Amino acid sequence: NAVMMQAGEAPLPGLNTADALIGTGCLQLSNPVSDSSDDQYAQLPAGVIDYEDLTISLWVRPNNVFTWSRILDFGAGTTDYLFITPNNGGNALRFAIRDDNGTEQMLTGPAVPVGQWSHIAFTLTGTTGRLYYNGELVAANTSMSFNPIDLAAAVNYLGKSQYTADPDFDGLIDDLKIYNYARSTVEIAQEYLAVMGGSVCNREIYDMGMYDADGDCRISLPDFAAFAARWLEDDRIYPNP
Repeated sequence: NAVMMQAGEAPLPGLNTADALIGTGCLQLSNPVSDSSDDQYAQLPAGVIDYEDLTISLWVRPNNVFTWSRILDFGAGTTDYLFITPNNGGNALRFAIRDDNGTEQMLTGPAVPVGQWSHIAFTLTGTTGRLYYNGELVAANTSMSFNPIDLAAAVNYLGKSQYTADPDFDGLIDDLKIYNYARSTVEIAQEYLAVMGGSVCNREIYDMGMYDADGDCRISLPDFAAFAARWLEDDRIYPNP
C-alpha cells in the first residue's frame, strides 16, 4: 500500500481505472513540467527493501521521459539510494544503487517509449544484478556489492527522486511487486508474457552468436541463406609473392 503525496496546492495523484493494465486501477502521477514543481508522488513504508537479495518488477506508461526523473527511488537521502529512471541523460533506462556515499553501481537498458506500457524488472542475488526490459535480460553486472538492506531505506518514493532538483515521473505505474529473493529469467519473462503474449529471447543463455544472422534468437532459413551467401568467400591473408 502506498501513501499518496503532493506538495502545496497540487492535486493528489490518482487511481486510474480506465487505463490500468493489471486489475482495476493503477497509480496516475501528473507531473507534466520537467521540474519538481508539480510534485505528485506516492510513498511506501520504510523497510520494503530490507533484504540482501531482491526483485523489483513493475509496469510503466510514461507521458514524458524527463531526464533523471524517477519511476521509483528508495533510500535515505542522496548518499544511500536505489532508483530506476527512464532517462539517464542519454535517453536510456537505468537502475542504480549507492550506499554510504560509495561509488554508484548501475545497469543500463534501452529507451523507454512514451505512451505505451513497458515492463521493467531488476533482480539482485549475491553480487549479480540483472536488468530486464519487456521480459528480456538487457544488462547484467557481477560486481554489485551493495545490499539493499544496508541502505536503511526509510524514504521510499514512487515518482520522486531523493534529489529535490530532479523532475518527477509523469505517467502511470501498475503492478509493482517486491520480492525478498531474485526471480529467475524465466519467471520474469513469464510475468511479461502473461500480459502481452508472444515470446521473448532468453538472453541469459543465448549463445547462437554468428549463426543467428538476423538476431531473432533462433536459427531459421534466413540464417541459412545468409550463411550460404558467404559459403565460398575467402577472407584469408597470404604472404606477399
